[in-house]
Amino acid sequence: MVVIAKIIINRTKFDIKYGSASFFESIGDKAISDDFELNVNLVAGVK
Repeated sequence: MVVIAKIIINRTKFDIKYGSASFFESIGDKAISDDFELNVNLVAGVK
């Protein structure tokens, strides 16, 4: 069995605000995206 998942997480929900344009409006083009993506591949089998 193979399970593939793409999970998008908003880091500010976990109080990680460093470089976030959501909290620091004057940061301009140095902003870091609030969302990051996790790609998970889970493989299970029987021997």
